[in-house]
Amino acid sequence: FKVLDDEAMQRTMESVARYGVLAPAIARPRPEGGYEIISGHRRHDIGAQLNYPIPVLIERVDEDDAQIQCVDGNLHRKDIPISELARAAQMKLDALKRKAGRRSKADILAGKEPMKRSDEQVGEDLGMSRASVQRLMRVNQLEEPLKKMVDKKELPLDTAEQISHMKPTEQKALADAIEKEGGKV
Repeated sequence: FKVLDDEAMQRTMESVARYGVLAPAIARPRPEGGYEIISGHRRHDIGAQLNYPIPVLIERVDEDDAQIQCVDGNLHRKDIPISELARAAQMKLDALKRKAGRRSKADILAGKEPMKRSDEQVGEDLGMSRASVQRLMRVNQLEEPLKKMVDKKELPLDTAEQISHMKPTEQKALADAIEKEGGKV
């Protein structure tokens, strides 16, 4: 996720300067040494700018759990661009799929309920339907200029989803044509 120096960042900086840090950042040990921040990148950057110590909880989590926590830690943001939301949904979906694996024969014979589909779980977490999650994740298949158009609300999500099925070279040509026409879709 990008740490944007926007109005929300300025409000957070003012809050930290006035009240301190109310929630610690979360990090995990890296195999090659040091730590990787899972949640709290904004707080970390603000602490560095203000020369203010930021409390950090160290958790031992695998790559998939770290991805899920990172996504969950950012989904509350109201200002998250659609392209980042799409990337976050894809990251969480991929991590959930890797963690889920297949149901064992013992679970099937014991009559255990099957787990929810990964896209259903992501949809619940985002407050949207499974189909909406799948449409959203198609934004990841867009070339960068088209993603920016989606983020600026110059390109409707439904149209972006259809364009995402085009080859990258065709998407680039389309983005150039849209730009030549003054950004009108």
